[in-house]
Amino acid sequence: MPVRRSAKDQESMAQLDARPLPRAKDYEDLPEQEVRERAWRARHALGANAVILTHHYQADEIVEFGDYRGDSLELSRIAAAQRQAHYIVFCGVDFMAESAAILAGPEQIVVMPAGEAPCPMAAMATAPDFATAWAHLEALWGSNSVTPVVYQNTGAAVKAFCGAHGGAVCTSANAGPVLAWGLAQRGRVLFLPDRYLSVNSAHALGIPDEQIGLWLHRRGVLQAPAGPSGLKLVAWDGFCHVHKAFTVSDVEQARREHPGIRIIVHPECTPEVVQAADQAGSTSFIVRQVEQAPAGTEFGIGTEAHLVERLAKENPDKLVVPLRRNVCGTMARTDIYNLCYVLEHLAAGQPVSVITVEPGVAEQARLALQRMLDIK
Repeated sequence: MPVRRSAKDQESMAQLDARPLPRAKDYEDLPEQEVRERAWRARHALGANAVILTHHYQADEIVEFGDYRGDSLELSRIAAAQRQAHYIVFCGVDFMAESAAILAGPEQIVVMPAGEAPCPMAAMATAPDFATAWAHLEALWGSNSVTPVVYQNTGAAVKAFCGAHGGAVCTSANAGPVLAWGLAQRGRVLFLPDRYLSVNSAHALGIPDEQIGLWLHRRGVLQAPAGPSGLKLVAWDGFCHVHKAFTVSDVEQARREHPGIRIIVHPECTPEVVQAADQAGSTSFIVRQVEQAPAGTEFGIGTEAHLVERLAKENPDKLVVPLRRNVCGTMARTDIYNLCYVLEHLAAGQPVSVITVEPGVAEQARLALQRMLDIK
């Protein structure tokens, strides 16, 4: 897309001693150390004209470039607050960069080094499928009888449908408060796409299984063994393959190998794993628990391996081990080569891998995201 070259862009370009290469793949032909040095030169040349946001699940070689690192909620708040930087470089997956683009100012440009990094769970919920479920539930219970809540791990069109129908986005860090808010609005919630996050959040609020239904999106069927009339929550049948892979056996083995170990898992794990653990919480919750624990504490962590391994390195006075080594391949699509490609092009005033959202979709999705940011 054509972009005006600002005075800051021209200054950044003047500081570079190498011209950007045409394709991200071209950087793979260079020695890795040279690529890293080029990336740092481009980053320094950009200065305050760019801000780099990195998710906890990114590899160390990416996190070291970040101005901020955090979970989806933290990074959403940071993206919404960034107004000085002309460029927002989001090292994460598609839905995160889309949210940043929706929350960014009209003059800001959001880029994602990976170019495309589709979350498998986000693909389990499309706007047409959402509309089908919504129509079914309204036919069952009447209009304005259900509040939609969508996980951050959804595409912009799904967030837009949610926003247009009075709902809110949530992350694993605030799923409980957002679910409680949704129930207070209309008495029932349709929560998508993560089945386990929604059920675990409902359990934490004291909602029993007989008041939880399951929407089978491939079949367009509501599963409610106790009948639909008493339902408070309809969960979508999506999941995160990284967190679904953790088992109760993993928890039991960690306890055998390390008596007294403290088990913390992500709430995208199954309810059985959450119940077997000592605590469940978002990535930022996990980070805080480890950082604030006294020396000598032993942790078994059930979440993406890059975060667990980083926590072990950053907290050498504690034992931090993964329940098993599960990696998000989509997060791993961001690497030093495509990061360098993006940074050098930004420093030259030539944005690449730009993330955009259609204005009408962005307007409705922004409503759902803003409701999330407003809920305490």
